[in-house]
Amino acid sequence: MVAESWLCLGGTELANNSRTVAYARNGAGPRGVAVYDLYPGLPALLGDAPYTTPAGDDAAWYDPAIPASAGFGGLYITNISGMDSAPYSRPVVDRTGDGVVLGRPRYGGRSVQVTGILMGRSCCSTMYGLSWLAAALRAGCADGPACEGDSLQYLAAMPSALDSPGTTTPWRTLQNVGLTDGVTITNKLGGASACGNCGGCPMMEIQFTLTAAPWAYWDPTTILTQAPWTSDDLPQACITWVHSTGPCSSSGDDCPSTDPMPLYDPQCPPSTAIPDLPIIADDCACLPLSRRRKVISVPAADVPVWLDAVPVMELFSGDTSLRNVRIRFFQNPLNRTDPDDIGECAWCSEVNISYVPASSSLGFDGARQQVVVTLPGGGVQSAAPVVSGPSGGPLSWPTMTCGTPYLVSIEAETSSVDPAAWVSLDIVTREV
Repeated sequence: MVAESWLCLGGTELANNSRTVAYARNGAGPRGVAVYDLYPGLPALLGDAPYTTPAGDDAAWYDPAIPASAGFGGLYITNISGMDSAPYSRPVVDRTGDGVVLGRPRYGGRSVQVTGILMGRSCCSTMYGLSWLAAALRAGCADGPACEGDSLQYLAAMPSALDSPGTTTPWRTLQNVGLTDGVTITNKLGGASACGNCGGCPMMEIQFTLTAAPWAYWDPTTILTQAPWTSDDLPQACITWVHSTGPCSSSGDDCPSTDPMPLYDPQCPPSTAIPDLPIIADDCACLPLSRRRKVISVPAADVPVWLDAVPVMELFSGDTSLRNVRIRFFQNPLNRTDPDDIGECAWCSEVNISYVPASSSLGFDGARQQVVVTLPGGGVQSAAPVVSGPSGGPLSWPTMTCGTPYLVSIEAETSSVDPAAWVSLDIVTREV
């Protein structure tokens, strides 16, 4: 069950019940209302000092130019629904005879509805808090309608005294999160008065809905950080050139003994042949003759048995452009150190990156399912056009599962691997 106490969207703390309780008790709340902190250990878990006032702690909503912001105590969460698991569906079609045919299963997006109470010292402060919350929830789309949503962090559960050291982290993160139903006032609690009246002001019960991708991600496990690309070059493979003998003549020995064309009735012309489906491929995705390999071992302890994990990688090109990068993921139950000992065709997933500009960093994020490149000047661009799957085809995002170790093989054109190039790899467990 989700701990209904803390939410952080895109790096902005939307709600912190311990913070709101502390501020209400210190004057940033309605008079005569008793509030309780059900998770007093939350500030220590977040690494925060004891909370004092919005101005003293520089709370996310505090603005020195707006005095009313100092009197807003925050959002106190009372209920969160839709966050425990993703909706799962699988179509069923009746057979013409007995039984059914099961279709392909799929997970839908999570619809997260949050209900809470806005607390303020005055009506002006509470109304300011309402405007601030609405703006904070829309922040993920500040760059235009093509936004892909933000990350939403929350607590899956509050740690208890019974938890042993090394217990699984309670933090979870949803990706591609966006506001799909705006803030709505559902009730007003307590007394009512005009703004500025010392008689008190009602608290506002509000709710809003966020929609997210199906998976909830754990904190990343770091496998390798900025490791230099120091592996040796791979030996060049032998190439056997095959020369065509040209078109086959009717009398040549290379001709087939039977007519390759099927038999048709001469009085009934054949129907038009169905054209082959086009194959989408990246012509720039190729394997150079001379390439350098970096091999990374992922221990079995970092790969979940019943859940799965996705890679989050970063490739830095160095002073020259990095070209023709091929990344392959191998299950490695026998703990081999060389992918060739597992088998050339035994890889589970393949990613091809045709180009990384000089002095740039390419981030391959399997959690957000996004590939971006950070350029020398700090600009960030989508790198989707230079990333493809096997043989330049569509990309399928890699996953690791079954609690077995993995080898990750990263190869690139030898002449493009700069001495300053490096690679980082994190593994992120996900659940639905």
